[in-house]
Amino acid sequence: ENTTPCQVTDENSQVVADYITQWLKDYVNKTGVKGYVLGVSGGIDSAVVSTLCARTGLPLLILEMPIHQDVDQVTRGKQHIQFLKDNYEHMHC
Repeated sequence: ENTTPCQVTDENSQVVADYITQWLKDYVNKTGVKGYVLGVSGGIDSAVVSTLCARTGLPLLILEMPIHQDVDQVTRGKQHIQFLKDNYEHMHC
């Protein structure tokens, strides 16, 4: 079965996550910034991006940014922020 480089499968998800994490580190090194600032809304996009940035080990400032959404999504955002705090030492929330 042929897969394109950007297609994530169960078999390559760790490799893809490692590649993106390294790319994020390289970006910080090239630009001279010190870390990341991200807003977490409770959606999948902000959860994935914030986790990938947290994996770099670089400073990460997380802001809770609920949008006009259901209470369960706001709760999910808060839970994800807590997950990041519990699992990554360099978090600032």
